[in-house]
Amino acid sequence: MASPARTVPPSWRDDLLTLYQGRIARQFVIHFNLNDVVIDMDGRRDLGHGQYERRGKVVFDPDGQLPTLREYLRTFLFDTLRCHALYTYSLADGLGVEEPPGGPDSASRNGPAWGLLREAASATHQASGSDLPESLPDSLRLLGHLLRQRHADGGVETPVAVLVDYVEKLIPYSLDDGGGDREQLQAMEVLQRWAVDPLVRRQNNVIVLLTDNLGQIPASLHAEGSGCRALRVPLPTEHEREAFVRFKMAGTKSPFAGLDPADFGPTAGERANGLARATQGMRLNDIDNISRRAIVEHRKETGDTSGAFLRRADVQRAKSHAIEAQSAGLLEIVPPVRGFPEIGGLKTIKDYLESRVEHMRGLHRTLVPSGLLLAGPPGTGKTIIAEALAKESGFNLVKMRSIQDRWVGSSERNLEMVLSLLNDLHPVVVFVDEIDQAVGRRDTGQSGDSGVGARMFGRILEAMSDPETRGKILWVAATNRADLLDDAMLRRFDRVLPLLTPDAAESCHIFATMPRTIERQSAEDMRLSYGEELARPGRPLDGTPADPFWPVAVRTSELGLTGAAIEIVVRRAIELAYEEAAGPPAAADDAQAATPPDDAETPPRPLPHVLSCHLVKALDDFKPNHDRRTYDHQSLLAVRACNFRSVLPRLPDRDPYRRILIDDEIDPGKLDAEIARLARGGQP
Repeated sequence: MASPARTVPPSWRDDLLTLYQGRIARQFVIHFNLNDVVIDMDGRRDLGHGQYERRGKVVFDPDGQLPTLREYLRTFLFDTLRCHALYTYSLADGLGVEEPPGGPDSASRNGPAWGLLREAASATHQASGSDLPESLPDSLRLLGHLLRQRHADGGVETPVAVLVDYVEKLIPYSLDDGGGDREQLQAMEVLQRWAVDPLVRRQNNVIVLLTDNLGQIPASLHAEGSGCRALRVPLPTEHEREAFVRFKMAGTKSPFAGLDPADFGPTAGERANGLARATQGMRLNDIDNISRRAIVEHRKETGDTSGAFLRRADVQRAKSHAIEAQSAGLLEIVPPVRGFPEIGGLKTIKDYLESRVEHMRGLHRTLVPSGLLLAGPPGTGKTIIAEALAKESGFNLVKMRSIQDRWVGSSERNLEMVLSLLNDLHPVVVFVDEIDQAVGRRDTGQSGDSGVGARMFGRILEAMSDPETRGKILWVAATNRADLLDDAMLRRFDRVLPLLTPDAAESCHIFATMPRTIERQSAEDMRLSYGEELARPGRPLDGTPADPFWPVAVRTSELGLTGAAIEIVVRRAIELAYEEAAGPPAAADDAQAATPPDDAETPPRPLPHVLSCHLVKALDDFKPNHDRRTYDHQSLLAVRACNFRSVLPRLPDRDPYRRILIDDEIDPGKLDAEIARLARGGQP
């Protein structure tokens, strides 16, 4: 590894060095992205306040091998802090000793580090036939004895380091709640004492604890004033991922799959940047593993390792698995496929969101909302709004799953890890569906959860209102019942956008966009189009009585159908058009004669044009299975929750909406009265 003086190291390594050299801390918890390779780079851009962003190329040894984090940390302890011994402990391996590589006795038990350990064991009366104690308390007591000593070589102080790996196995988080056995409690007390022990703090010796999930160890271990500092190893940034990809593409030690120009760009630089952007939220090892898999699968098919190509679909699939695993199943990556052109109607809301997209793409973070609440009945387009917002802005889209059933055990720790992970995924749209059920309220929780539900609710509110994440993390939530949301939660949303059941004019636009929407949902595997009578040039598609979709749109509006229900009707019309084109079933003899051989591939019959008669037949066949009054109730609740008149959609020209208006303005009293009436089942 190249000298840190000539390279730009990871920020966590710089932080550790600063805290150590300033004698601010002697004990550190390094956590999160521990199972990855670590790269040094040759450039940086200062961000102020002591922070920087790494740029440039990867700095590496001539053999081209990149170290794992544990290897990188060992090199740092030996080469930078000049430790003359590294004492390690884990439950699986017990007590171990490492000396600087290259020394005459580094590979044996005859070196000075082993001698110090034997002296310490003799001084603490822990010597045994194997020289080392086996129990956890005895091992930690022995290490504590070494940490309190000053170690010098020829009058020059040479510190020792203690590395405790998988520390969550030694001291689980339950110790903060009074759980755990005697040995675990002893271990926790020892680690806490090391952090504040004056003898330990006076020496240059250093203690490093490693854990993937900071929430899996007691918070009191690294709390303010504990003397122990937590240092998070983040996921690699886009610049770091691009530098890694360029390094792998230029490397000769291990092959790297080619990048499909159709997906990532025509030039090598564009392809490296495209892959870096597509792998947001992934580790460097994950990127390497995608390439390795593509090469292995190509070799199985062709017998050759050359010519393997990596495609965006391969990356997306691996990315989804990686994010879900890192988030303990609380986050799901959703590839945004449909944009604003695939949304029929909702003009007022689309106009507002399109103006926000411009700011999301640019640098005006203060003009980007921190939260949007989409309120209204099911099927009115809440999910596609979140998807289109992510697609048009270039943000990642993740769906946050319900945390209600994870309020027991490690819930708070997993939630903290997820909120931390979102910072690595930015820019990101976080979609929370049915937020009234997924998150709940401050005054409710699961029976016997000891306040866990309320604490998690509060933590989510805190994350949503963090000014540092504005423009980076956009929370988009959906609800059918805006009245069930806690007032504190409601205040976290810059805009509450009501989505109502469409009127005839909006239904026309929904019908018009439906072929493209269905094509996108089928991953472009099918082509769907209307006949000339519905798509003939010169006929207006403007949601007026002259619109070719007006007759069916009036019927769907009268039935109170949502956009999702209109899609079901259109899909039924496709079936009818297909059945009509196929004709009656063939006779048995004819069918047998027409049956192709088993090894023949029968191409799918192209879909015929959908005509207005097919839409009419589909509507004749359709039986609404929703409660119209419930949908009206949910729509009026959304109107009441809306916090800006500029995003209020045009209300349908029918009751109960007409009853809440005075001179075309919504009357709050009439609105409340109508909501109360519908809550009683429509009774006066």
